[in-house]
Formats: sequence, structure tokens, C-alpha cells
Amino acid sequence: MASTPLEGNPAWSTGSGRTPALLLALLMSAIACLPAPQDEPGSTGPTYRRDIAPLFAERCVGCHREGGIALYPLDTYNDVRPAARAILALVGSRLMPPWDAATGCSHYADDDSLDDAQIGMVASWIAAGMPEGDGPAPSAGVHAPPRSPSRIDLTIALPEFRPTGLDATESRCFVVDWPLAGRSFVAGFAVTPGDENRMVHRVVAHRASPSDAAAARAREGADGRAGYSCAGGPGWPLPSLLGTWTPGIFGEDFPDGTGLRVEPGESVVVQVLYVLSYRGASVDRSTRVHFRLEEQVAREARFITWTHPGWMAEGGFRLPAYELSRVDASDDVAVLTGGVAAEVHRVGLQMHDLGRSARLAVRHSDGATSCLLQHSLWRPSWQRGHALEAPLKLQPGDLLELGCQFDNTVGPSHGLAFVPVDTFWGEGPRDEMCLATLYLTAGTSP
Repeated sequence: MASTPLEGNPAWSTGSGRTPALLLALLMSAIACLPAPQDEPGSTGPTYRRDIAPLFAERCVGCHREGGIALYPLDTYNDVRPAARAILALVGSRLMPPWDAATGCSHYADDDSLDDAQIGMVASWIAAGMPEGDGPAPSAGVHAPPRSPSRIDLTIALPEFRPTGLDATESRCFVVDWPLAGRSFVAGFAVTPGDENRMVHRVVAHRASPSDAAAARAREGADGRAGYSCAGGPGWPLPSLLGTWTPGIFGEDFPDGTGLRVEPGESVVVQVLYVLSYRGASVDRSTRVHFRLEEQVAREARFITWTHPGWMAEGGFRLPAYELSRVDASDDVAVLTGGVAAEVHRVGLQMHDLGRSARLAVRHSDGATSCLLQHSLWRPSWQRGHALEAPLKLQPGDLLELGCQFDNTVGPSHGLAFVPVDTFWGEGPRDEMCLATLYLTAGTSP
């Protein structure tokens, strides 16, 4: 199925997914003239120590601290005040915190975004002159404990690796044998990045059958370095996931009583995205991947990757150069569930650099529609899964609907200028894709 040129459609955002220049411009604007600090006695408005510092500790300082992945710290008053207007521009436009799910689609248990009242409080504080207020000053680097698994039963250490620094990003895959002799279920997932320069920007663990692992191992070391190049995926169609990680989070438990089966003799292929544009290349001295494991679970889960099968065929997916395009697909959920009822607990979407916006929804057999996930402003470096606040029940006869919008008018944004060319489905950094991942359990709970 080839793509269709995009015409005016109010259901789709018209914003570009390329934001680094905008982010830097907003950060530079932080030196703009600011009102003098105010701290009026008896003021009932927001103050830094009472209101702003706790909010930032919960939503920002996990990344924005000395040694964190973000460009600058936000854990003290002296850090926040000079950047206040840039902060307001970023949170007001919902570029930060980096929560990429559009509002109004669904409700998520792991929503890190600021609501309107919180954004309004930041705006009011700035308008009032940014009073510091009374009370104890927050300690530098103190932030809310990140989400994490309730326990860690297995840790896999990746080999030392140095990205080349020849491009703004590098995606690398590492094959690790699953060390357990019996069947186990992954019930929680976490990552500790091991780089000195905060390059690790996304980690995805793929379950690999013996044959897939053998094919992956055949690619290792081809360029004299650990692992193998794997922009877009580990190298086989629609891989089964065991977990994903992005900066600002540590990890999480999967829904109670559920887990992902791993058999003895299988392997894990860990895909790491390194982003080098801000600080250059350094050494990843062993990123570690952690698993919470169970011997049995009440409901076996599967991370299913779904897309239109025709798109992966030669010539079935084409984004013409110098055009905006949109692709759409739908299929009976029975194709994913084996013909039985199911529940979806987590969802994710994936495109590459030409991605602009995307939407995943379910059209139920009674005509009602449930939106699962929508990205109105696609940012490939912030891909992550989204845990639904409550699982959505799926029945055979319901239709899963997927749509992706692309901008092929200026070429991929890899730190270099590329002339747009016709782009096709693939895993390479200058290929494209449109697919969804769903964490499913068979049957439905009461």
C-alpha cells in the first residue's frame, strides 16, 4: 500500500516533529530581561520554595540536575530563575516535560505532563517576580524517586561501547544469552545507563528466538566494534519486546499478575540509541538492563508489534520526495489475539525522523471509538510506551486503526542536510515505518 498525499485535515497536527533548534532558541531566550525577584510578606501567590521547587523535583529534576541527561540543572532557585521564561515557553507549549501523548485521547498511569493548573502556577510565579519564599531550600539534585520495579531478579550488563560520533545518533544492538535454565516471565523492566556523557537516550530489549539470535550474532563485530548497527530494529520483522526505557525514568512493574514469557535457550537483543549532538561521543561503560522475574503469572502477556503487512513488502510503502503523506491501516483485533477477547494495558507508536503525527484507536463493533494513543508532535528521540490508566477490553470484530503522517519536504534531520528522496519502509535511519506496539493479555478481567 503506497502512501497518500496529505491534504488539509483538522484531525492531524501540522507541526513539525523536529524540535532541537526550537529548544535551543528557547533556552537562549532565558537571558531575556526578567522582573526583579519579589518576596512580599504575606503574599498568597506561588513561591519557589513552597510551590515551584516541589513540582520541579517531581517532574523535572530527574533529568535536569548535575550529572543528569538534560542540558542544564533546575534543582536550585539560582538555576531556575535565569531560565524562567524559557521554562514557561517549553512547559506552556508542552514540549517539556517530554510527555508525547496528546491530551484528550486517553488516560495514562505514567503521565508525566503538567496540567493546566500547574502550568498556570508557573506562569503566575513568573508574573509575580519569581519570589523565592520562605521555608527550607531544596538540596541540589534531590528529586522524586523514579518509577522502578518492586524488585530486581536479573541484571544483564552490556559490553563497553564507544559511538563513532560521525552522526548525531547511533543505534547499536547487543546480543545476550538468556541465562536461566527454566521458563520465566518478565514482570518488570528497568535500565541503568552506563555512559559518562549522558548519551544513552533509549533502550529497547527484544526477545530473540535461537534462530533470530544466531542471525543477529552473525552481524556482530562487522565494523570492529561490539554489537552491530541496528537503526530501526534488531533485524527481523515485528520483534517481540521485553521492555523499553527513555531518560527520566528508571523502570516499572508490568500490570499485576501479568508477565512476558522467556524460554530457556532464547536470547535478548538490547537496542541502544545514542544521541551525540549536544556533548559529542564518549564511552558507554556498561549500560545495565534489569528484570523482575516470576516463575508463574496469572495472565501471560505479549508485546505485539502491529502494522499493515503490505507496507513491509517491496514497493508497498512509499513517501514521495517533497510531499506530505499519510498512511492508514485497520484490521480486526482477532488477528492479534488469535480470535479471543483480550485486554490492552500499554501502547506505543513508532516512526523515524520523517514522522509528523500518529494515532492508534479501536473502533468497536457497536460503532464506538476508543483512542489509545495520539502523537500530535512526533519526536523520535522520546519514543516510549504508555501505560493505560485502565485496561481497554477488545473483542473479536473490533477494528484496530493506525494512521501516521509524514513530512518528506526537507529530508531526515540527522545533523546534516539531506535532499528529500522517495523514502520506503525499512530499519535504516533514512528509511521509515509506521507501527504500533500493544501489551496484551488474553481474556478480560471482571
